[in-house]
Amino acid sequence: MVLFLLAIVCLSHIASLSSAKHLVNGMVGLEGHVARQREVARFLSHPVQASNFSNSDEVQRLRASRAADVRKGFVHAWNAYRKYAFGADEINPLTLEPVTTRNGWGASLIDALDTLYVMGLDDEFKEAAERVSRINFDKNDGEPSKVFETSIRYIGGLISAYELSGNRMFLKQATSLADIMLEAFDTSTGIPWQMWDVQT
Repeated sequence: MVLFLLAIVCLSHIASLSSAKHLVNGMVGLEGHVARQREVARFLSHPVQASNFSNSDEVQRLRASRAADVRKGFVHAWNAYRKYAFGADEINPLTLEPVTTRNGWGASLIDALDTLYVMGLDDEFKEAAERVSRINFDKNDGEPSKVFETSIRYIGGLISAYELSGNRMFLKQATSLADIMLEAFDTSTGIPWQMWDVQT
């Protein structure tokens, strides 16, 4: 329920951004956007790491080794996705075939954006961003879309990519999808539909 409420807050935030007003510390528009980017830069200048453990050489080597293993595992999975299912929602790990499970817009692609960025996989991030820029949210696989999943995976992934990279294309795509989703929130109770049809 908490995640669902957060998704609703995200949609409200995107709706306010679509009117080209960005408010930070009382500043609107470009000044507010620049102020927000400064806040993001300050946040990113401090690594997101725990600080209450030993910093001995042995522990540092162990942590570096584990981080390298995680990165290696991610790169392996990403390369398979890129080779066999790039742009699809998922890849079937047994058959290596693309699978549509979340509207056909590329759920895994958008889910991976922040990880690509944080891991410093710049070429892969640029390639993924170019593919994301071509997604047309007005069309899907013909199946009804899940409001909750679309909010957290697509809109959440796009907003995360925007916050990390500052690339406004991600914000534009998130706003485009949020505008389409607004009809799912136009109910007599104010509680959004569980499913909605993108193409109607």
